[in-house]
Amino acid sequence: MKIIKEIIKFGKIIDSTVIALYNSLPLLEKYALELRCAIRFNSLNWMAASKFLFLVFLLVFMSCKQIQKIQDTFAPPTPRELYARSFKEGDSAYRQWNNSYNWALRDSLTVILPYVEVGEIIPEIHPRYSFNIHLSEGEKLMVSTTSDSDSVPFFIDIHRFENLDSLPSEPLLHEKNYTQLPLELNIRKTGNYKIVIQPELFERANFKIELYTQPTLVFPVVNVPDNAIQSFWGAPRSRGKRTHEGVDIFAPKMTPVVAVVEGRTGFVGERGLGGKQVWLRESIFKNSYYYAHLDSIITFSGEKIAVGDTLGFVGNTGNARTTAPHLHFGIYSKEGAIDPLPFIRRNRKQKAQPTMPRTKGRIVVPKANVRLGPNTQALKFIALEEGDTITILGKTVDWYHTQLPDNTFGFIHHSLITEVTDTKKLNTNYK
Repeated sequence: MKIIKEIIKFGKIIDSTVIALYNSLPLLEKYALELRCAIRFNSLNWMAASKFLFLVFLLVFMSCKQIQKIQDTFAPPTPRELYARSFKEGDSAYRQWNNSYNWALRDSLTVILPYVEVGEIIPEIHPRYSFNIHLSEGEKLMVSTTSDSDSVPFFIDIHRFENLDSLPSEPLLHEKNYTQLPLELNIRKTGNYKIVIQPELFERANFKIELYTQPTLVFPVVNVPDNAIQSFWGAPRSRGKRTHEGVDIFAPKMTPVVAVVEGRTGFVGERGLGGKQVWLRESIFKNSYYYAHLDSIITFSGEKIAVGDTLGFVGNTGNARTTAPHLHFGIYSKEGAIDPLPFIRRNRKQKAQPTMPRTKGRIVVPKANVRLGPNTQALKFIALEEGDTITILGKTVDWYHTQLPDNTFGFIHHSLITEVTDTKKLNTNYK
């Protein structure tokens, strides 16, 4: 249905272009004849020439607009591309803003989720906030951007990369967020990702950025705490002869076990190391989900299952007879077993919230290391001296996100800085 609507829309654009050109032909022919006669008899009529040239220009302009609409129908422009059209070609403010984004793609700042940062947007420096993070297949990335002014839009771009020199030309997600609701991205491949967040030009407001993950599946055991998972993927089994291809979720015997996806049951019964077990298949070409060591089963092979349906109850059958009751939960793709933890791990937002910082800070110790992440394990790449002042882009609970005069970015621990209101010139003789 969507494709049919796009075809109809495209047809209307073509029709309007053809009609406009057709209706303009008589007038264009008249002005052209007047112009040819004027030139032939050496009596150039500037009025005729101007009317002819104006009409040609108008038709070209209309055609360009229609061509742009046609292109947009088949290749919808990104929010950044639409924003660029609102500026004249060569606009210096937009050029600096766009350059700031391009430089952000080369930044090496790395954070660990969940992550929260607050600060003030400083429009004069065209701020952007870029972070490298590691994500696992099965997680859902949540990106929240809020401000004290609901009208501030943020551009959000998410890339996946092998290294900083191999960023793809197109991001996995490119959005312009006006709302207080977080953007979501289901992670299909484990790896390194870069998030670039950039407000529109000329905006000044206090902001808050929150980055965190959520599971893409419901938890397979009912009413158990997060620490119920006590045996993880890759743990040695059978005296090191094999590894654990799943997670063990401990719960009282007869605790309900539920479907994490919609699908149909495959094998249902008792066999092998898994004892009483259920295999749930999402579809022919998608994943299968393995529930083992059940005490009892209440489904049957081939049954259509909805998310949350009870499949059985926690037990310790199979090779788990000597252990406490638990569910062994596994996920299998066509390539083999997958670590199920990222799919079901119930991460929370960061509880501790940072305080709003000022936009300038001064170093108060003889030597202050600037690091590529907000932790003491992050690589330090430069040292500032006592008295140096820096621009504060934002603040986490214990670290300042800073911009240096050479347009590099880093994190400095809060104990090394005092916030100031003056604008002293930076000492650039950094160690």
